[in-house]
Formats: sequence, C-alpha cells, structure tokens
Amino acid sequence: GALWQPVKQISLGATFRSATAITMSGHTEEEDWPLVKTMQEPRAQAGFAFPLVATVGISYRPTEKWNLEFDADYTDWGCLGTVTIHQSKPPPPFLPNTDLAFDWQPSWMYEFGVTRYFDGGWHVSGGYVYSENSVPNAYYTPLVADMARHFFSVGAGRDGKRFDFDVAGQLGYGPTHTVTGSKAPSLSGQFTGETADGKYHFMSYGLLVTAGMHF
Repeated sequence: GALWQPVKQISLGATFRSATAITMSGHTEEEDWPLVKTMQEPRAQAGFAFPLVATVGISYRPTEKWNLEFDADYTDWGCLGTVTIHQSKPPPPFLPNTDLAFDWQPSWMYEFGVTRYFDGGWHVSGGYVYSENSVPNAYYTPLVADMARHFFSVGAGRDGKRFDFDVAGQLGYGPTHTVTGSKAPSLSGQFTGETADGKYHFMSYGLLVTAGMHF
C-alpha cells in the first residue's frame, strides 16, 4: 500500500493484494436422483483461484470539522473460471474429473463517506456503498446469489481521554435480480435439467458497537 498527502487537506491512498490459489482436498458424494444414488465417498481435490484486489481512495478535509472520503475497490473475480474436481475412484457412471463452470466476472465497489466532528470529541458519520454483481446468469447459483447491491450506514461516537466508543447501523438492499437461461455448472447437473432461474432479492441489517480504553 501507499499513502501520499500532497497538501494538508488531501490524502491519497492505494493498496494492492495479489491473486493466490489454494488446493482443497476431501471427499465427494455423488447423487443424481432418482437415476443414481450411491453411498460411496471417493477422495477428491480441486484448485481454486482467489482474485487480486486493488483499491484507490481519497480523503478531503476542507476544515478540521469535516472529512469526506471516497474509494473504489476492484476485484478480479474473472480468475474463477472452471474448477476441475479430481476424484480418486468415483462410482459409475461418474467421471474421475468433473468440471464446475463458474465464469465469474470482475467487479467494482464504490464507497463514499462523510464525518462531521464536534466539540468534546463527538463525531457523526454517514456512508454509501455500491457493489456490482460478479456472478453471471449463465451459471447462477443460489449458493452465491450475488447481485448489484446498495448499502447505507450512519453512526456516531466519541473519542475521550480514557475511553472511546462508536455505534453504527447499516442497511443493505439489492433490487430484484431476475435470472433466466441459467444452467447447472456441471454436466451431471445439466443432465437432470436443473436451473437457477427465478427472482432473487437481498436485504440485510447490521448494528456495530465498539469501545476502547487508553492505558
């Protein structure tokens, strides 16, 4: 990461986290009901790619009483394309190597916040976040029902000589996301005709309370 303050009122920052890959191992359970159902659990492993993340931001303090901040986060979910599950001895008719199609896409998050400072160490903040969808309709799954989402937050707190505290609330909302033309990510799932077509909604509520003590 890097931080640059060209003038007293403005701070510019950037961070970068590189992509990485991990291999997960365990076992698989095969079921293609009502055609095939087996109790065998062959050993299996698969490699997953985790994306690079890049963030740039700016803080502007026109006076000591105000702080306005904006940042943009880029996550390269395009690295998660097709994952192959390698199985040791799967029962017939399943194949040793099973491909799971994700085909996720890169996405951005845009965040804006403002804080007003008052006498006595008090401050009040508000913020907004817009998060883009990373999961295409082609291989949509209810397990990761991603969609474009909006987050609104407000909070207040006080910085004291001995104790600090903050209280914040957040509301998350995702407009109705209609999925059509989806198909299962694997050949066995496509054989049964399963899809994730439908309408998806998102709503979340959050409350955060923090406290600190200076020694």
